[in-house]
Parts: sequence; C-alpha cells; structure tokens
Amino acid sequence: MTPYLRSANVGNGHLALDDVKQMDFTPEERQRFRLQRGDVLVSEGSASHHAVGMASAWNEELRGDVCFQNTLLRYRSVPGVSDIGFALQWCRWAFESGAFRDAASGTNILHIGSTRARAMQVLLPPLRTQRRIVDVMAAVDEHVRSLTTEVENLAGVRAVHLASTYREFSETTPAIRLGDVLTEVKRPVVVEPSALYKQIGIRSHGRGVFTKEPVTGEGLGSKKVYWVEPGDLVINIVFAWEGAVAIVPTGVHGHCASHRFPTYQRADGGDVDFFRYYFSTQDGLSLLGDCSPGGAGRNRTLNRTRLLDSPVYLPEPAIQLRVIAEFRALEAALTALKGELNRLRSFRSVLLEALLNRDIEIPESYDALLEKVA
Repeated sequence: MTPYLRSANVGNGHLALDDVKQMDFTPEERQRFRLQRGDVLVSEGSASHHAVGMASAWNEELRGDVCFQNTLLRYRSVPGVSDIGFALQWCRWAFESGAFRDAASGTNILHIGSTRARAMQVLLPPLRTQRRIVDVMAAVDEHVRSLTTEVENLAGVRAVHLASTYREFSETTPAIRLGDVLTEVKRPVVVEPSALYKQIGIRSHGRGVFTKEPVTGEGLGSKKVYWVEPGDLVINIVFAWEGAVAIVPTGVHGHCASHRFPTYQRADGGDVDFFRYYFSTQDGLSLLGDCSPGGAGRNRTLNRTRLLDSPVYLPEPAIQLRVIAEFRALEAALTALKGELNRLRSFRSVLLEALLNRDIEIPESYDALLEKVA
C-alpha cells in the first residue's frame, strides 16, 4: 500500500497531512505518480469557485514513496528553464488571481483539466529574475507562517482557558435551570408586501452574525420573522449543534430573522456574553448537541424547551463580569492578530502579482546577496 495525496490534502500554500489515504499502485503507476521534492500540486476541480486551483509544494514531508491522485495537477520545474520554487509562486498567483478559476470549466463542479492547464500562458522571466522572486517571496511566506502559528497558538490558549474556566464552574457552583436566567424574546414583524426587510444569519463554529441582502415583504412569503436588536443572543436552531450561536453586534440595527433564529436575553440582568462563551466550549456544544435530536444537518433541530430546562452553572455576578472581561480581551487580541495576518496575506498577493508582471523589478545587485547566503 502506498500513501497518496488528493484534493483534500492541498490548501493554498500548505499541505494538510493529518488524513493521508493509501492504495495499491502497480510499479508502473508508482513510477508515474510518485512525487519528487519541489513538485507543485494543484487542486484540479472543486464545487467551490473559491477552492479550485489551490496550490502547494511537496517537500518530502512524509518518508518513503508518496503518490498523488488524478484529482490533482502536478507541476514540475524544467531544469535550465524554470527555478524549482518559481512553479509554486506562479501556481499560487494563478489561484489567488483567479486565473485557474477562469481556465476551469463545468457547471456544478469546476475542472481545470490538464489540457487547459497546459494551454495557460506564463510570463517567464530569466532564471536569475525567477530566483530573486522566489527568494523574496520565501521571506514573505516565512513571515506568513510565523504569524499563522501565532494566531493558532493564541486561539489554542483561548480555547483551553475557556474550557477549564467553565469546567471549574461545573465543579464548584450549584446547578440551576438555564431558563431561569435566560429567556426567549420575540418581537414579531408586521410584514408589509412592498417594504424592504434586512435579515441576519448566524455562522457555525461561533463565527458571528452576517447580514443578507434586503428583500421585500412579498419575497419573505409566509415566513414569520422577528426583529433582532444589538446585544441579543441568537441561536440558529438548525445548526446549534455546530456552534451557530452569536451576539447581535452594536452596528446591526433594523434587522430581522426567521423563527429559526430565536433571540435571548438574560432574565437576571446579567450579560448574555457569559453564555455565548459557554456555548463555544466543548461542554456547551455537547449540551446544544444533546438538545438537537436527529441524524445530521437539517434533521438536527434544537429543542428549545429542552435547552432551557437544562442545568447550567452560574457563578456570582462579579465573577461572571471578570470572566467576560478576560475573554473579551483575548478575543480582541485574537481578532487584531487575524487582521494583521489577513493584511499580510493581501500584501503577499499584491507583491507577487507585481513581481510576476514585472511592475516591480528586484535589482541585479540582489544576486550578490543570494550568492553570499548560499
């Protein structure tokens, strides 16, 4: 059995190797599909327009022979023509600029295809220029990796601290009924057919609220909708088990949501953020899952009565406020770090395109530095 990589293993500039499949390859197949250091793998097809063409290099991260599946395209540099790292940078540009997407074809699933891939045009600079581009981009990529690690580490610290904090409450605080401190708030909308209505949705995994394009009352049809207000705790009852819980932010005014997005406020005057954080812990997610019977997906609808009848552990108000302040500070730091990472990634894309298009030229004097480092 030989391990092989498939589309699921290839991200934009990185490989996900925690789930590598194996299969039998004949000696001829192994020879044809075996990867070499520096090979660039490109996701050949995807149902998502944002995923087709994602590219990353193989650098022998796993020992022994590793092959690839035909759901991937393999690019390999040509000695004397292209630098070993240039193919990766060009493929990443082709993904980020949409060139791979534009070359792809298909209705439900886009496919690049080897024929269309070979037909794509490349503005190929001289080898010395390629090496300068590769070296500069390698330095930027290292910074991206370093900042990505910082984001992942801080997110890990936050998750562990959340889990241990709320687990401690369950061990030191008497249980109370959730419905005694959290109450559902309904603000029915009287729908007018010609009026415009702005709706919200809730992302899974605690990723917050998003707003939708306005629709007319006629477009709402027979759907019952309710006003939401900043500070409401909102749950998507279809994907509660997946952590679709959020607080309506202060900037969202005059929006509504369907009956699938019930809103809650504290009955005791406390801050609902305490429960938003709780529902992001494994214990909180388990409670939402236990209250969402069914198989999977849309068959798992939250039983709101069961949820409000469930036991929770609520410390004294002063402790709640301290915990909320701590996690808001961690959340703000994590948001700022993610923003810095996103800006760096955007800078990387702009810089790469400018280098490939020769809008920015790296001076020849840079070659002396490369030789010195080598």
